[in-house]
Amino acid sequence: MIEINYDLALNFNVYHGDGIEDPSSYPNVQNRIYCVVFSVAPGVEYHTHPVVGFPDPVWRQSFRIGLHEALDNYTFINVEVVRLHSKSDPGSSDEMTVVGRARIPLPSMVSTRKEGRFGLVRQRDNGFKAEGHIVVSMEFEKVHLMG
Repeated sequence: MIEINYDLALNFNVYHGDGIEDPSSYPNVQNRIYCVVFSVAPGVEYHTHPVVGFPDPVWRQSFRIGLHEALDNYTFINVEVVRLHSKSDPGSSDEMTVVGRARIPLPSMVSTRKEGRFGLVRQRDNGFKAEGHIVVSMEFEKVHLMG
């Protein structure tokens, strides 16, 4: 009997955002720089490249994330849309401001593709506000281990 060992990989595609920030709230702004920061496991973050786009940034970037545990250990992907070089936000020493967050359920089976437009929430002084969406797709795949 031949035993074949597999790991998992998550193929994650970030396409674009829409309505990330309300242009009527920033009438003098023409462009802003955004990136997406996401994680499926604590302490391990991935970033898209920064893009200029206000209020609808387009990334069109794909990631293949190796995972080394059972599929049921991965249930959500945490996604943040971050505005970069934001000198107007008080208290932002790194010039980065989170403008939207989502916690998206991952596919529950290998080789099952999940895609869609997911709502973002933004933290405000008095709680959270739904603002904008991000369009992504994802799929788990088995990766043959050599050796």
